[in-house]
Amino acid sequence: MTDDCGLSGSLASVSLDAEGRLLTGYYGIWQDRRYPLSNPEPFRGELVLVHDTDEPLEHPWSAREVRGRAPAWYRNFAAVPAENVHGVVSITVRAAWNDCDLLIHDESPDRTRWDVEFFDGERAAASGALANDGISGDPRGRIAGWLPKSDVSGPISTVVDYDATGRISGSAQQRWEYGPLG
Repeated sequence: MTDDCGLSGSLASVSLDAEGRLLTGYYGIWQDRRYPLSNPEPFRGELVLVHDTDEPLEHPWSAREVRGRAPAWYRNFAAVPAENVHGVVSITVRAAWNDCDLLIHDESPDRTRWDVEFFDGERAAASGALANDGISGDPRGRIAGWLPKSDVSGPISTVVDYDATGRISGSAQQRWEYGPLG
């Protein structure tokens, strides 16, 4: 399977928008499936895969129940040798709300809202972000939550490739944007 970024591998529990495009996160391919990664840089020669499911997975996965969700679901982690993971990328989806820059992390199940995080909490608070249902946080720190897609302008995704050692590969000109998510 090739997704909209030209990245191949069948999809595991990755964050996708309605058109199947990857959202903000680190991703890599292990055993022919694309998984989110906790970090694109190996630690002690390993990368940690993340896979969300409704049941805990068995070896090599360890599971943690995510509380406060009904029905219950599990975040599974597997530390695997970095040399067994290829196609490691970092995806950053940026957008704007009321002239405030933000990251898009996910899309709501009904496809009407974005899960966002503001880059500048003070600016977001001054622009009225905290008055929106679903947005919370501290102006001196992190402000995040859900915004209607119609209120968010210009989502643009940037893809950065990593080499086998976890270093960014290619020059700045080789990194690319694929345009509005719309």
